Amino acid sequence: MSAQTATVTWILVADRAHALFFRTSKNDLSDLELVKALDNPDGRKKAQEINTDKPGRFMGDDGSRVSGDPTTDVRHQGANDMADLALDALEAGRNHQEFEKLVIVAPSLLLGTLRKKCSGPLAKLITAEFDLEIANQPPRDIQAHLRKKLLDK
Repeated sequence: MSAQTATVTWILVADRAHALFFRTSKNDLSDLELVKALDNPDGRKKAQEINTDKPGRFMGDDGSRVSGDPTTDVRHQGANDMADLALDALEAGRNHQEFEKLVIVAPSLLLGTLRKKCSGPLAKLITAEFDLEIANQPPRDIQAHLRKKLLDK
């Protein structure tokens, strides 16, 4: 008789500035451990901290050179940048078969960006998504939020 291995779940808890990757193989999350943390310092900045110069020049939609602000605002750019960082780490974990299930916890803007950019094979591993902004909280509080959301389903 062969021993059955536990299913490993990764839980991504992210916002525009932080991405925390937790690992668990127990339904009650009692073995929850932080396996990776990523920072996006620009994700914390406000528009006035980033856009300190005069409007730049860039290519318009029709190929002409125009002056002004790009169409992507700071919040969306932060979400795009963090989504790219987080998805790179998740794809690496998936490719190395480090997890079988994935739960994503992020505020709505980042959650939507992750959905849009997520590959098909990675999307198939997602078992739950929660629109919460808890990445800046202490690990004990994050674990309590996760338990409440995952166990009270």
